[in-house]
This record gives sequence, C-alpha cells and structure tokens, in this order.
Amino acid sequence: MKKRNQDNNEVKIELVSAMLSHVPFDGWTWTAMEQGAVDINFKKNKSENERLQIYKTFFNNGSIDFIKVFAEIIDSIVQENYHSLDPKPQKIPEKIKKLILMRLDFCLPYKEPSDLHCLYQLYQKIQNNRLTFYTRHVIVCGD
Repeated sequence: MKKRNQDNNEVKIELVSAMLSHVPFDGWTWTAMEQGAVDINFKKNKSENERLQIYKTFFNNGSIDFIKVFAEIIDSIVQENYHSLDPKPQKIPEKIKKLILMRLDFCLPYKEPSDLHCLYQLYQKIQNNRLTFYTRHVIVCGD
C-alpha cells in the first residue's frame, strides 16, 4: 500500500510539473492539466475524457490539490537550493527571510496563490524552535 501511495505521489508530481508551463495562461484548471499531460504523453492511448477521470481520481479537489502538490515541489526546490547556498545566512530571521524570498522567486512564474493557508504551511515548515509562535508568524506575514 505504501508503494502504491508513493507511486501515486510521483504521478501527481509529474502531472503538476507538466502543467506548470500552461498555468500562466490557463490557470490551475483541468485544461492546463490536460495540456501538460499531453506534453508528456500521459496515457496517450486514452481519450481526453478518460484522462480527465484519471486526473479527478488523483486530484479530487481540483485546483486545491494541484496547488498542494505544487507547494511540495517548490518546497523541495527551495530546500535543495538553500542547502547549496554559500555562505548561508547566520541569523534566524535572515534565514527565514532568505527561504521566503527563494520560495517567492520560484513561484512567481506560476502565479501561486499567496493565501493565508499557503503562508501558514510555510510557517509550519520553519523548524527553529527557538522562536516563539508569534515571532515566526510576524516574520512570515511581514507584520
């Protein structure tokens, strides 16, 4: 079962990655998903309607699920790029600022929604326990 979930997650990442070039024009829609899937020849032996049903089983909440997978993709890119930084910021607020700016830079071409939910997820991923809840909240939200 764990292997199947991992395979499904890899397919989701592949589909969302493929749709990204279409997102600036079509938004986070089934149309963008279909165009990206066609680009990578996903289930090309199936009809468009059959593929749509497959997408809906993977992403039953539609654009919300697309954006969640996109956030996972961006998080891993940011993490990889942050580890390769030299020199790294020394102070905690500088580290947080750098991570947020890196994330925004990677998201910009895709017009990722910057709602409070995405910000809160980012906030939760900041793993320095020396900061209080309110300090992290203020840094992430820019207040």
